[in-house]
Amino acid sequence: MTRQPPAANEPTPVEPSGSPGPADPTAVLLDIWREVLEDGALGPRDDFFAAGGDSIHAALIVSRIRRRLGVRVPLRSVLSDAATVEDLARLVMRAPRAG
Repeated sequence: MTRQPPAANEPTPVEPSGSPGPADPTAVLLDIWREVLEDGALGPRDDFFAAGGDSIHAALIVSRIRRRLGVRVPLRSVLSDAATVEDLARLVMRAPRAG
């Protein structure tokens, strides 16, 4: 059976490559933020709360990170330690693999 590439509007999953997290997850994280916050203009240095983020959005982001990047990031980290995608990328690179 041949695997079909993802549809144009479907996110491309990133395979986790060993432990800890992926080498540079910034592009995937930015896609996740743009999807969850429904703002395609967000950049890697935009502030989560200034962009309309709240605890519900943070929970959705954590869930998508686990599913798409295969790592565990605590919800409180998104809410208090990662105001930008760049901050979150640094956390993801050190995060343990989900399992």
